[in-house]
Amino acid sequence: MCSRASDPQAETPGHAQLRPALDRAAFKLTRDRRISGAMTRSLISLFLLVLSMAAQAQTPQAVVENDNTTVRVYSEVASVAPGEPFWLGVELDPSTGWHTYWRNPGDSGMTNALAWTLPEGVTAAPPLYPVPARLPLGPLMNYGYKGAATLLVRVTPPDDLGQRVAGDRLPVVLAADWLVCADICVPESARLSFSLPLGDGAADPAAAERFAGARAALPGASPWTAQAVSDGERLRLDVTTATAALATVTEAYFFPRDAMLIDHAAGQAVSAGEDGFSLTVPLAAGVEPEGPVRGLLKVWPADGPARGYALTAALEQGPVAAPAGTPSAQAADVGDRGAGDQGAGASTVGGAGAPGADLGVLTALAFALVGGVLLNLMPCVFPVLSLKALAMVQGGQRGARHRRVEGAAYTVGVLVSMLALAGVLLALKAAGQSVGWGFQLQNPWIILGLILVLFAVGLNLAGLVSVGGRFAGVGQGLTQRSGPVGAFFTGVLATVVATPCTAPFMAVALGFALTQTAGVALAVFAALGLGLALPILAISTIPPLAAVLPRPGAWMEVFKQALAFPVFLTVVWLVWVLGIQTGADGVAAALAAMVLLAFMVWMARVWGGSAAWRGVGVVLALVGTVAWVMAAPVTLASRPVAGQAASAGAVAQQPFSRDRLEALRAAGEPVFVYFTAAWCITCQVNERVALAAPRVERFLAERDIHVLVGDWTSRDDRIGRVLRRYGRSGVPLYLFFTGPGEPVILPQILTPEGVMDDISAALAAAEAAVSGSRADAASSMR
Repeated sequence: MCSRASDPQAETPGHAQLRPALDRAAFKLTRDRRISGAMTRSLISLFLLVLSMAAQAQTPQAVVENDNTTVRVYSEVASVAPGEPFWLGVELDPSTGWHTYWRNPGDSGMTNALAWTLPEGVTAAPPLYPVPARLPLGPLMNYGYKGAATLLVRVTPPDDLGQRVAGDRLPVVLAADWLVCADICVPESARLSFSLPLGDGAADPAAAERFAGARAALPGASPWTAQAVSDGERLRLDVTTATAALATVTEAYFFPRDAMLIDHAAGQAVSAGEDGFSLTVPLAAGVEPEGPVRGLLKVWPADGPARGYALTAALEQGPVAAPAGTPSAQAADVGDRGAGDQGAGASTVGGAGAPGADLGVLTALAFALVGGVLLNLMPCVFPVLSLKALAMVQGGQRGARHRRVEGAAYTVGVLVSMLALAGVLLALKAAGQSVGWGFQLQNPWIILGLILVLFAVGLNLAGLVSVGGRFAGVGQGLTQRSGPVGAFFTGVLATVVATPCTAPFMAVALGFALTQTAGVALAVFAALGLGLALPILAISTIPPLAAVLPRPGAWMEVFKQALAFPVFLTVVWLVWVLGIQTGADGVAAALAAMVLLAFMVWMARVWGGSAAWRGVGVVLALVGTVAWVMAAPVTLASRPVAGQAASAGAVAQQPFSRDRLEALRAAGEPVFVYFTAAWCITCQVNERVALAAPRVERFLAERDIHVLVGDWTSRDDRIGRVLRRYGRSGVPLYLFFTGPGEPVILPQILTPEGVMDDISAALAAAEAAVSGSRADAASSMR
């Protein structure tokens, strides 16, 4: 048997079949190894890049984490060179939903306090703050930051720093105190200490981006010139700029450095001029500004984000015209709004922005109509309504046509007087006055006029005097005369005496009206007047209702005389209101005027037939009138006594002040605030029926609820601004605060049970919110 030598190149048929598969396997293995190597190299490169970026990220010199804020301190330099200033950055980073404050915190809050402990000769300048945002809180306006804010501090070492420190290091200690707020406010503090090496003062490359961002957030130097003008009530900033620059600005807002300069919560009205724009804002109460006005002007260009500029304006005294509108101030700065995202408080250049409202015109008209109907049931209007009904009964025998004419005349009288009242109110508001429903009763002279008119009406109703046609439309014509003239002036009288009262639905409707254009406002007041006239108009035009009226007879004279007594009681109430406004001297002046009026009416009746006696009476009347006129300006000078409009009770009441309210809210105390006036009948009824009820007083005392009373008997612009903040044009207004958040607004017609139920529900909701926050905090710690 012979064997054949092995040839390595020779392949068997099986090998030939396996060869392609082996080649493919070898190729795949080689490719996978290459891919794996490339991926490995890529991952290593990425890892090195991450390490490099981490190495470049700046580590703070010191960090303290509190419950609601983390504070960090950064240095812009890697080492400190003697005699060369350098910068530190103090970052306050609140938790989500919390905020810190600017150098001027606004109406509440607290200025940050940074106390540095440095070697002798080393100084730290006051911090530079980034541009703040508006932080509205209830009726207040605060300034601050909802995110991390870096305060830049310039530190200057002496030339001989090396001789003043040990170990070639600069020790730095910072004691920081600040207030951080959300639904509650918490004072926090931190002590941070670190040291920096002495060297050539080279910048830390890792700090470049951080400090560049911090500087970009600071207000820039103003490219404009500004002049400030004050008239003691308002401050106007006249900003001069190029037309091209003005064209890009859609909004502007002034943040004053002085916390006591302006009313922060008031709107800032901006109007455009040929060479710039003017910004007008009310001054804080009792402030007489001196020296230059300093602060920050924040503008919203149409082509970019908001920008802030440091502003210093020389101040001069001069007239400041009231802005054409009353912009709202209660809006926060949310990021950098574009031109279409108009913020309240910062007004559009070229005109004051009108604040929005959720009520709607049709709803406001309906509310005003219903409120006017309900106004007929108020004690101030019901006697006049009875007078008109009595006149319609008396003239019922003249037929349906006569009744319709009188009803129409009465309605026209109500509408004309209501629109006239609205016109005066809107004109005063346009002039910058804080006025609302019932504003005329804040004037002692108007109170006196009402006293005399109603006194004459009461005398006439009682049959004590009977005045001829010359007095028609004012005395007898308002009560007895059954023609259209008498009906018209009865409607006027009904409007006048209705102003001390506020019916349900009225306040919301009128509050809406006074924030709208003049046309909408007049329409809402017309709807209110139509509602006031509606009962008489319905009786005069709908036969089935007219049929309900009783037949005329002798009872009418008795009823007419009986109506004199509620009118006299109204006179007594008005004299009491005048006494609160002017003191005992004003009461004496009113009583003297009433006696003089009675004498003149009696003289016209008794001595009217004799020319000689008529002459004597005229002389006596003139002497009395002259003497009264000489004394009245002094005795009727407004001298309000704070707090007298409120009812006295067992619960300790304090006069309303914004500072006191904010102090209590910041401390987390429950506060019940109500705004009242002596001339507001609705207010007085609520206070005696509900607020002065023993069980309500016990309820408030047991829960340690503070009570603040705002008396609007005499004009007070600060109270007027609070009323406008909550959509009201007048009193009453009842607010319950459980802390820094928005208050609960109670109804205008109060009952003891309603007050206690509303406050209990608010307290329960606040307690539930606090419990939820604690639970969330506990879960986050876990």
